[in-house]
Amino acid sequence: MSAFEGLTRPHVSIKIPAELFEPAALETFSGTLSPVALVRGAQRYSLNEPLTYTLTLTHTGEAFVVAGTLHASVTTPCARCLDDARYECSASFTEYVFVSEEAAQSKDLEDDEFFVLPANHELDIIEMLSSALVLELPNLIVCSDDCKGLCSVCGCNLNKETCSCAEKRKESDVEQHPFAQLRSLLDE
Repeated sequence: MSAFEGLTRPHVSIKIPAELFEPAALETFSGTLSPVALVRGAQRYSLNEPLTYTLTLTHTGEAFVVAGTLHASVTTPCARCLDDARYECSASFTEYVFVSEEAAQSKDLEDDEFFVLPANHELDIIEMLSSALVLELPNLIVCSDDCKGLCSVCGCNLNKETCSCAEKRKESDVEQHPFAQLRSLLDE
């Protein structure tokens, strides 16, 4: 199942031409995809512009090797302060598309390691693109490397305002620290 939501087209497919079934034949396909969002677990990413992709299909006899690249620009809440964080993502990927179910079963592969070409020779590439993008996105995206985040006491955005909670917490941390007694010995 695709991680994309809100596609402007329900499927993005490539019709494999008959000449591509010749041994060692290859062809390159390019295009754009305009999903509204990508969902990965609880994280939701909005695409800032259409995702662009290029795929090269090479026929190997019993399968096609799909070598692809994609580029996307996404926005998601910053992992520290919850403001919008933008991330530019480029990914390269390789997938195998067997020409028949029998050819796929002759290999010792798991079901999620390959695709099977449908009888109509239209290859739906949504799953390939969404998987490649999901794998390339980092677990945490921040708005900037020096983002201060939110105050753990009052919740204010420390990038935009200051609060007295930090000073109170600092004093409290020193007093409650398990090695606080040792610090007093060093001060002597």
